Amino acid sequence: MIVIICIVFSIALYIWTVASISYGTMYPMLGYTLGLMFILLFTIDGYIICSNKRVREGVVMLGVFLNLRLSVAYCTWTMPDTHGQDKISRWSMLKSTGLQEVVMVIGVFVLVSLLICHTKLYRIRAINVLLAVVLPMAMVAARLTGKKVGGSYLTIFGVMLFGLVLAGFPFVAAALLTMDENRYVGSDVKKMPWNLALLLLYEGVLFLGCAIVNEYGLLLVIGITGSFLFWLRCKSLWTKVSYSVTCMASALFIALKVGHISQRFEVMVDPVNTTNAKAAETVLYMFRNLPRTGFWGNSIGDLPRAIYRQLDTDHVTVLLMNDYSVVLAVLVIILMMLFGRWMFKLEPGLCSYDRYLNLTAAIVFSTVVVMHVASNLGSFITAGVGMPFISRGSVNVMYGILAGIHAGLLGKEKYLECYEKEEETEA
Repeated sequence: MIVIICIVFSIALYIWTVASISYGTMYPMLGYTLGLMFILLFTIDGYIICSNKRVREGVVMLGVFLNLRLSVAYCTWTMPDTHGQDKISRWSMLKSTGLQEVVMVIGVFVLVSLLICHTKLYRIRAINVLLAVVLPMAMVAARLTGKKVGGSYLTIFGVMLFGLVLAGFPFVAAALLTMDENRYVGSDVKKMPWNLALLLLYEGVLFLGCAIVNEYGLLLVIGITGSFLFWLRCKSLWTKVSYSVTCMASALFIALKVGHISQRFEVMVDPVNTTNAKAAETVLYMFRNLPRTGFWGNSIGDLPRAIYRQLDTDHVTVLLMNDYSVVLAVLVIILMMLFGRWMFKLEPGLCSYDRYLNLTAAIVFSTVVVMHVASNLGSFITAGVGMPFISRGSVNVMYGILAGIHAGLLGKEKYLECYEKEEETEA
């Protein structure tokens, strides 16, 4: 029944989208059609091949998100840059429709879930240590070799730092949190163990890297995720309180003293009287036009790019509210929260590493969703993060990795009995 609803919704959204806008070339519709066929094939095959009910639920929700990604790509489509060439290749035209992102997300989701379910390669300590070294080095390399965009160095060799770091961070965090707790800070068992102190130190290194490349959206996600892990893992109430006070004081200092962060903070607090009128307009325009928008939207293609330059990335929720309908936007947000809830649920019996790996991935995903929605509604500083799977960008591959981690661990649950015996033998 769920698959049928998904198929009906996908076809209805496809018809609504392509009927709203027509282009002078066939490629936008061709890319959308091929992408939708690939999504339907992925969803149906997931139901036929996989017997795990919860994996099927995740596959269906992922299919809905990717369909919305194709719809947003179609309604915001522009002719790709020629880069000095006389002719644009057919593949470049198809890439501009979001088809490549959909194929890559599905491929990575399947590959990661199979690796997590059937191997233990991801738990090899040497690989985790190497990953811990590579992530901050990638930030330094981005600053030295990357191209400055809007005051930030966002990519390294064409790969988004945001996605690269957050895809690797759960593995590093799980490795640090599962180290032997045979030493404590100050040799006092009531204080935090050294492995938790190492996690905080590693987060500090990543914070420094974020400051080097001016990627404060990434800093916020790592900070919030690390804080949740710290609160869940630390046993000392005094240490938790001290950590919280330090974090709040640091955040307040950054909000008041760092130039573009203080401007965003000012927009959030008082968008009407702020000195940064251009940034405030992205918040005020939506609320001024709510009466005109109503429940059912203004029609696809209505939202002006002059105000929302990142129309299909940072402001996708506003796009859904204005062009599609407030009702659809609310349903998408609810489905995102349900997907986050799906990522948190695991059966007991998995090893500590797997549980921390899944927990970190779920917190990262949920944090990004909350930050994106809140910044689009003006209740949080504009963090420059998109809606997972729906916004444009290669960073969607990272979300495919996070979802694949959970799907793989769900598949591992059916081997729990022999899995527990292996853990006992290793111990």
